[in-house]
Amino acid sequence: MLIAISFVIIAQIATPAPSPSARTCPTTEVEWTHSFRPGTQKSQSFHTVGTVSAAALVTVNPDGSVKSVTLKKSSHYSDVDAFTISQARNAIYKPKTVNCEPVQGTYLFKITLAVID
Repeated sequence: MLIAISFVIIAQIATPAPSPSARTCPTTEVEWTHSFRPGTQKSQSFHTVGTVSAAALVTVNPDGSVKSVTLKKSSHYSDVDAFTISQARNAIYKPKTVNCEPVQGTYLFKITLAVID
């Protein structure tokens, strides 16, 4: 029994420690940080009759700038689709990282709007 314990301790001492200069970073995906939010007049009362949604795929450069925006799910309303693309293009993004370095990535920008009466 004592020999086994001594062996484990010796094995632990003999295992090289990781270099303090070695960086281990998880891969992170593109993150949306913020965008323009249109205001509503709080003094008015609205009756919501439903919702409409759309989605755009945003390609984000390593510096966080937008490379391209493609409509992936149409709302079937051209104004809503154009609004979705505009909001996706003007949003601020944190880029994807791999091994601690920013790289190009994609983000699925989704929007749902209330339809009011």
